[in-house]
Amino acid sequence: MTNSKVVVIGASAAGLKAAARYRRLCPEAEITVLDQRDFISYGACGLPFFLAGDVDNLDQLRETQWQAVRDVDFFAQVKDLEVRTGWRVVRLDREAREVHCEHGEEGDKSSVLGYDKLVVATGARPRLLPEITLGDAVSCFHTSEDALPLRRGLESGQVGSAVVVGGGFIGVEVAVALADMWGCEVTLLEAQDRLPPFLLDTDMAALVAAELRRHDVTVRVGTPVASVATVDGQAEVRCGEDEGESLE
Repeated sequence: MTNSKVVVIGASAAGLKAAARYRRLCPEAEITVLDQRDFISYGACGLPFFLAGDVDNLDQLRETQWQAVRDVDFFAQVKDLEVRTGWRVVRLDREAREVHCEHGEEGDKSSVLGYDKLVVATGARPRLLPEITLGDAVSCFHTSEDALPLRRGLESGQVGSAVVVGGGFIGVEVAVALADMWGCEVTLLEAQDRLPPFLLDTDMAALVAAELRRHDVTVRVGTPVASVATVDGQAEVRCGEDEGESLE
């Protein structure tokens, strides 16, 4: 299908890799990549290093080996791909083979793209527990939009303590960054009995916890979260099934 129309939803690693591969196989194809965000093609696993200051700015997370920034212009000039940012897909019509999308928060513009091939590469979203309410002092750490305001708050001295919920790789890296770089009072909570959960045996997990404590991180495993909310401008975290203990 050398002259086919291809629509890719999602301009992170998977979507853009798929689009670039299709371009190599079918040089004449019409390929359009859509993403609702403006910041594309970055390594999300590097966000804790941006938080820690090891990475000076977010653009470094999407640089090539020769320091070219992988933005819309880069993909147009180097990969011959049309990447449209700020476009949110609102409906798929599989029978008509159409993608309906809108631009802007209010849907100021709309567009319908026909396709022969459709790639959905929207990635994952945080598994937000029902007892966690996002607010001014409670946020996820998943995208560049999450990391940037947190680092600005740290740089301005507005954040002096933090509770990290979840002891996976990102949670551990964020906890160390907050304590090491910024001197925050950090508590890391994990509902399972070890860090990282489901990955290490007891002895190895104990080494991870010991290293975190060496970096002045308070580690609490086997501690489920009962509720998280913003109260009087601060995050209030209640632990335990009876909600009898709270952290701020």
